[in-house]
Amino acid sequence: MSESACASLDQLQQLHVEWLSLMPFAFSSWGSSQPRLSFSHRNSWEGDDNLRRISWEAHRRGMRIFLKPHIWLRGQSSVDFKVSDPLAWHDWFQSYRRYIVHEARLGEVIGAELFSIGNELPLLTLDPAHQADWRALISNVRQVFSGNITYCANWGDDFEQIRFADELDVVGLNAYYPLTAEPDASFEACRRGARAIADKVAAVAARIQRPIIITEIGFPSTTQAPLRPWDEEGSELSVKAQAEAARAFFEAFWDRPWLRGIYWWKWYSHGRGGGEHDASYMPRGKPTADVIAEWYSHPRK
Repeated sequence: MSESACASLDQLQQLHVEWLSLMPFAFSSWGSSQPRLSFSHRNSWEGDDNLRRISWEAHRRGMRIFLKPHIWLRGQSSVDFKVSDPLAWHDWFQSYRRYIVHEARLGEVIGAELFSIGNELPLLTLDPAHQADWRALISNVRQVFSGNITYCANWGDDFEQIRFADELDVVGLNAYYPLTAEPDASFEACRRGARAIADKVAAVAARIQRPIIITEIGFPSTTQAPLRPWDEEGSELSVKAQAEAARAFFEAFWDRPWLRGIYWWKWYSHGRGGGEHDASYMPRGKPTADVIAEWYSHPRK
């Protein structure tokens, strides 16, 4: 609800951004025999009032809203989160259902056009024992949300072996595939790698008969950007490597007929960060921002 958040929307408009991904968080315990999930819809940064306001500001600017709930696990990644005990799963998923249905109701109130039922939970979504629960959750969401529904699958098995794609309107992919395995790879090598990834995604799209939306893609501003796009740490600053990786990705994906959009990770709501001396994902003030603006201004074939 800050002026800086509104200014950040103005900055995104200059990049020809048409859709905004908003990410409320719930918090889950880790490593416990009885994991718990909690969320606050009132007093958090991503509370309901803040999401209502920023959605109104985005819609006022002609943008559309993708509401994309996340789970925060302290010191761990959601891709490693597993609930093995059936009783613990029942309790945890009931709390997860409450969280997701609450956010779906909020999505309807704020006029969101797209909603995600989850983000990067491969050990939960691929488990055959949980399929009925995920399908029931999608049905619950459809009862309160009238827009399109997706799931944001992690790159790899979570996406390539997705089990409930037939229940979704569009399948989401957080596409942090490495573009190359070679340190100091040339732009042409990154371009070849990006094309191979796009071909892999195309094969999944053809098999599941669903369009694909890139619900996350980003590259840190480091020399390892095309090698380890999921990692901001441990390599030298390079805004050039970030921009080249972004350009290679756009070239490979932009005109694919199954593609419905690309969300770039990430742009802070306070609008600060970025610049030539910043190694983070934030494109602001870097050549990558120009790459994004250039491609977002292109009509797709």
